[in-house]
Amino acid sequence: MGASIRLLCSRVLYRVGLPAVAACLAFGTPVHATDIPIQGGPGGGYFRSLCSGDYVVGLYLRSGAWVDAVGLKCGSFIPSEGRFRQPPWNKPYHGGGGGSPQVGICPGERYLSAIRVDFTREGAKAKFLDFIEMTCSAVTVGDTMTLCLQTGNGCWHHHPNPPPGPMASFMTNWGTQRCPPGQAAIGIHGRAGKFVDAIGLICGPRPVKTQAPAATAPKSKPRPLGKVLFTTAAKNDVDVYDGPGGRFHVIGMMRKGVRATILQFHQDGWCKLRAVAAGRDGWVARDHLTRCP
Repeated sequence: MGASIRLLCSRVLYRVGLPAVAACLAFGTPVHATDIPIQGGPGGGYFRSLCSGDYVVGLYLRSGAWVDAVGLKCGSFIPSEGRFRQPPWNKPYHGGGGGSPQVGICPGERYLSAIRVDFTREGAKAKFLDFIEMTCSAVTVGDTMTLCLQTGNGCWHHHPNPPPGPMASFMTNWGTQRCPPGQAAIGIHGRAGKFVDAIGLICGPRPVKTQAPAATAPKSKPRPLGKVLFTTAAKNDVDVYDGPGGRFHVIGMMRKGVRATILQFHQDGWCKLRAVAAGRDGWVARDHLTRCP
């Protein structure tokens, strides 16, 4: 949401009151977006996080006994190739600073289409987010798969925890949030403070492959750049890998605006950068750099 819209919202809120907040927030939402109703506890302040024209391909958490914070892993879709650029880029966390990091990323040409969640309880009422079970769907026809981001007790299939009360046996879809047919997750909204209190998906039109993939050049080995070395900068926060591709291990994160020296270039679209991950050399995808090479 731009500064002018935020200023307008603040003026409307001052003059009209809280009912105008939803109308103001709509300015920052894609026209065809579908908000899945938020589920969870009553605490925390409202947050809204969108992938800015891209798709949700993963989530990353900070968690301990329950979920302290949640953030989006966003993927840019290439329609002609039917795939997402790798690695995904990060939106900031929402929630507190406690807990340990945990990441779930949909593999291959997959995007987030649904989540199943549950919450800690205070009596009969939900309080804090306890786990997120992600459903990843294929861009082309294929089965779905699930990933579990949990706080020690597993996800739903390991400890189903329907809401207490006489209606529990009828609520088989408790905690399930699924994008409508033909849509994919493009963001999340919810409430958070020191912990994540509540969460809901935001969905938009799903990615569609437009044509058969073009022939690709044979894979090549990384090549050194010779005596002349160049520097580059990160366009956004991006993961650093120990090899040229998303199948390798993440060894750190390069923050937006950080500059580094380019050591090698790989034809698949990766640059090896000097001392970019806690003093270690590492590989970053070309799409997230100002130059490569």
